[in-house]
Amino acid sequence: MFSLQQCLKPVTLNSTFKLHNKIMAGIKWFLFKDGACATNHFETCGFVKSDPLVSHPDIEMQFVPLAISEAGTPQATQHGYQVKSFCS
Repeated sequence: MFSLQQCLKPVTLNSTFKLHNKIMAGIKWFLFKDGACATNHFETCGFVKSDPLVSHPDIEMQFVPLAISEAGTPQATQHGYQVKSFCS
């Protein structure tokens, strides 16, 4: 399950989906191992237990500073972010 939210300020990674920005990000990573291509963009991740009786965390939550679909294409026309959760 994931939830998308638009963001009022241009602080997300949406601009990286423009072709010229993709090219520049690739060049920057290739030359300096830095920039947008140097991270997997799962900036925050946490594991929680859904019940005190469960012996181990069974829910994973991820925050991504980008509004994308499951196929990896931009979802929002504005800057946005999403929260994903996975249950085991």
